[in-house]
Amino acid sequence: MIRKRITAAFLTLILAVSAFASSGAALSGIGVEDTTKAEETDELSPSETETAKTDEPSEPSQEPSESPAETETQPSADPTAPSLSVDEILDLVSRENSRESEEEALLKASLLLARRLARLAEMNNNVLAVCRTSGYVNVRAEASRRSAQVGKIHNNAVATVIGKSYGTDGTWYHIQSGTVDGYVKSEYFVTGAEAMALYDRIVSRFVVVNDDVQSLRLRTSPSLSADIMTVLDAGQRYPYGGEEGGWTKVNIADELMGYVSSQYVHIELDVNHAISLAEEQALLEEAERIQKEYEQRLIDASIAAVKRSIAESERIASLIAASQSAEASWLESSIAAAKQNKYDKLTIYGWTTQDEYTWVAPPGLSQIRTAICLKATSYIGILQYVWGGTSLENGADCSGFLKQIYRLYGIDLPRNSHAQGRTGTWVNSFEEARPGDIIYYTGSINGGIGHVGIFLGFTEEHHIPLMVHCPQAGEFVKVSRADYRPDLGGIRNVIGD
Repeated sequence: MIRKRITAAFLTLILAVSAFASSGAALSGIGVEDTTKAEETDELSPSETETAKTDEPSEPSQEPSESPAETETQPSADPTAPSLSVDEILDLVSRENSRESEEEALLKASLLLARRLARLAEMNNNVLAVCRTSGYVNVRAEASRRSAQVGKIHNNAVATVIGKSYGTDGTWYHIQSGTVDGYVKSEYFVTGAEAMALYDRIVSRFVVVNDDVQSLRLRTSPSLSADIMTVLDAGQRYPYGGEEGGWTKVNIADELMGYVSSQYVHIELDVNHAISLAEEQALLEEAERIQKEYEQRLIDASIAAVKRSIAESERIASLIAASQSAEASWLESSIAAAKQNKYDKLTIYGWTTQDEYTWVAPPGLSQIRTAICLKATSYIGILQYVWGGTSLENGADCSGFLKQIYRLYGIDLPRNSHAQGRTGTWVNSFEEARPGDIIYYTGSINGGIGHVGIFLGFTEEHHIPLMVHCPQAGEFVKVSRADYRPDLGGIRNVIGD
């Protein structure tokens, strides 16, 4: 509409100039003598001034009587009626444009105010709240302590307040959190600016590699020419470190950070929510199932170990019985030689088959440590080394093998060996280590390529520290001496017990 009004004004100007020229007045012929006349017609008359002030902007009219151009060019019935000069027409156009600018600015301000009011209304209807309690609070179906429990919300969990109820026992919030919809006393929540500040502290931001990315290079700086530190797998999550010119900073470990191209990742936010009774029951049942499965594995492993022990004892007893006393010394020396050969092979090659080694949990070892060691040793001689691999079916490298083993029991390790070697807490020595701890080698003896394995304990004879690991290309998971390399970087407790 503004463009139409400006066009109409300029059309009026063109028609007025044309009419003035056709009346026989030559613009270039006006001299000093005409100055007084020009000055007399330069100001708007009182009636013209009022018309200019009260005219509201509108679409150009189609009626001939209201067209400024037609009025200017048609003969006037009154020869004394004042006519508009070119300067007066320009002044009218300028005033019209000024009014249009003011109307446009007012329209923009009104739209902005409307958006802000809508946003305030939305914020008032849905209020962010953070639970603040020493443990957890029950979520109820109605705003009453006698109402049925529908879930639980723990400390620092986030909820949305969608309503309030006022009763004899105080104010209740109607909340939605996760899958839970119910009521909680307002005294257990903070809202407003305090909740927003707390939310910024408790929310966890993660960089997630897109599912359609096979492997994403992690670089030392935000540049395609920077060195490659390692590769990240699709779907893996890492702590978010910020953005820098189309690159996303990724925290692989406390002292290991790098950059990936932002187009191949997305950011996920994690906060705790309330949990329903059904969800809690499902978690308890899953924990019970895992516990029973673990106990059955222990029973099966113990039975198998007893059977092997009985079979070996019977074999040795039959040999002794057949040899009698004359062969007793020879038998003893043969057994000693076989054991020595076994330990010699351990020192040189490692134990590469499950027939050569059966891991038995020492007394008092926790259930999760026992499960981790049993699971890892079940891949001896079965899982092949594949560089960059993380699959327990198709192959893995040393850090990929550990990542997948611990992941089965709820422990999320970093992807590479250097980061894994800095995870958890420091263990001073093999004597203080427990089966299930991580053994880390720095790689100072082979060009910086680190290595990791899982500590299994000591041999019954000679007290040799053992570990299970996925060693190198061309080999399978095996058991080796934990002190077989001189570049031991440390032992880490990643289980947290």
